[in-house]
Amino acid sequence: MNKETIKTLFIILLCSLGLFLLRGLWLDDLIVKDAKSQTGTSQLLTSQLITVKTVNVSFGGGRMSSFYFDKEKSFESFKQELSMALSNIDRITSISESEYFNTRLNKSIEYTLMMSLSQGELLSILSSQELMKDQIKGEVRSILLVAREMNKIWVITDAGFYEVYLKIAMVDPSNQIDNLEEDSSAVAFQTVSQRFGLPAYKVENGKELYNQVLIPKFSLPMILPVKVEPEIALADVDALRNLARNVFGNRLDFVQEARDVNGSMVFLYGYGDKALRVSKEGIIEYSERFRDQLKDSIGLIESLQSALSMLEKIGGPINEIYLNSIEQISKEGVSGYRFEFGYRIDNYSVISIEGYNGASVEVYGGVVKSAYRNVYKYNSFKALTNEQTSSLETDDAQFFNMISQKDNFTVIEKNYYRDLSVEEVPPQSIESGQAVLNSLQDVYVGFYYDKEDKMLPGVVLQFGSQKYCIDFYTYNLINKE
Repeated sequence: MNKETIKTLFIILLCSLGLFLLRGLWLDDLIVKDAKSQTGTSQLLTSQLITVKTVNVSFGGGRMSSFYFDKEKSFESFKQELSMALSNIDRITSISESEYFNTRLNKSIEYTLMMSLSQGELLSILSSQELMKDQIKGEVRSILLVAREMNKIWVITDAGFYEVYLKIAMVDPSNQIDNLEEDSSAVAFQTVSQRFGLPAYKVENGKELYNQVLIPKFSLPMILPVKVEPEIALADVDALRNLARNVFGNRLDFVQEARDVNGSMVFLYGYGDKALRVSKEGIIEYSERFRDQLKDSIGLIESLQSALSMLEKIGGPINEIYLNSIEQISKEGVSGYRFEFGYRIDNYSVISIEGYNGASVEVYGGVVKSAYRNVYKYNSFKALTNEQTSSLETDDAQFFNMISQKDNFTVIEKNYYRDLSVEEVPPQSIESGQAVLNSLQDVYVGFYYDKEDKMLPGVVLQFGSQKYCIDFYTYNLINKE
């Protein structure tokens, strides 16, 4: 072999090595560019994430109703006003529990939020601006508007009850309340204390306090179960590859495909810096290695927009998505957020049971480290069985019976005393039963997934710290939420 041949081979070897190194640099550059693209580039409106689980309406004269679904639009139209109100607080007065609920007896509308938020968080998310200053103590749970009281709102937080005076005048809710009274889906509601004939649960400053949670006096209108299907089918290889392109970019040259032992499809990007997994149940998971390139922590709104942007990448827009929880987290000195999301199907919230989540995302320094999406899409209505239809037609005490049903109440009672650190449940008595019923804190309606491609209607009841899902028709206790 002559010297010229050796030179030629050496040059070829150097060129190949250079191309290989250039490829590595190019991939690393793409990773950095992608990290930057996740940080603050999304302009998705975060206000869509704030929603309500109940709309309580008082028509005056002791007549009340609640809406668990299909009335979110009334809150949507109120969001801009609420944002303005929270930005223009004049002064705040702490009031008693009895003062708040006496005010609610007037012609009024009360919104109970899907998740409690501080005033600053609520205002930030509604306005898509970074964290605002808190003036109201605690996390806001409910907001009350009273007819002809346009310069005030009333608020329940986990710290107490407040009358909030505003620098601006809000729109009078009277017309909206009148429209809801004429709505065909409006049914009569009573407080828990009225429905079950309960005594006061405590005395405060010489005044007896009663359980003011609202439940239907009779039964709710029928709710049709729905058929659902996963967002993506594991057998649809083209759809899976399109999903990978959406996440990693149009070129899949540097993406490896593999089948996991459990049948999941896995896409690995570059040197395994990023991974996308789709399970046979249609669960989509994204993860990437924690990197040192970005060490700057960013604010709540920018992190939230990064999370929403990633959720769209791994499956497209989620209709009726809402926030379930926000948690501040940190890793290797970088602060971040973990967001949990729920969603609706056919106007009903999908109830989270047995570890079922709509979606969750972890964001550090504006970079999404992990994302999880377990969302079903609407297919069609499922016909009601004769047993389901007859159960509601003959049951005028739907909520009363689903709570008092022996098997259900036994579980609720046992957990109630366990929360009080009482190991042995005392013998059944009227006083014991009343104490359990007085611990009812929350009620709302939604769908639960029964693992047979169906979403069935269920009622979530919170007694103390425990939440239970009970089937809307059979009254069977599905499990704790």
